[in-house]
Amino acid sequence: MCSQINRGDALRTAPLKSVHEMPPTADQSRCPEAWGPRIESTALALLSSALAPAAVMAAIWHEERLAPMVFAFTLIIALSHAIVVGLPLFFVCLWRKSMDLGSCVFLGSLIGVVPAGILTFPIPHSAFLANAWIGEVPFLGSEMMRHATWGAYVEPLIYLGLLGALGGLVFWTVLSSTDAFSRRGG
Repeated sequence: MCSQINRGDALRTAPLKSVHEMPPTADQSRCPEAWGPRIESTALALLSSALAPAAVMAAIWHEERLAPMVFAFTLIIALSHAIVVGLPLFFVCLWRKSMDLGSCVFLGSLIGVVPAGILTFPIPHSAFLANAWIGEVPFLGSEMMRHATWGAYVEPLIYLGLLGALGGLVFWTVLSSTDAFSRRGG
């Protein structure tokens, strides 16, 4: 039933070939040497896309002495958004072959808006407002309060969306200038 050759010996009969001895395949994108420039240009684009909003925030901050702290804080948040949310979206765009300037700017604005929008979504606390008094007038959660709440919620999201769009623009610019993902670059 069993042959005289050991299974391990049967597997070792074919000589192993190195990557350099193998004939070139039609899909060169699986070759590890081709991914080196791509990884470097992607890392540079991610870092640049986080540096741009941080630099803008530091430049427009109203107190000059706090600008370095604002820069560092914004850089940490922007870089974490770029890596945690932007990198998977980048891989999806590569997989779908649909990465262009418009998609980078749009997805960058979403990366800026969505996490902050989820974390700061206003939850109505009607039980707290039902019995509140301002002076001698009862304060009710009326339309005026609702508009003030939504206005204070939406305005920062617009700024964050613009900063995210700037990050997406810088990401696309850096990635397209490195030419690592073009057909010629691998």
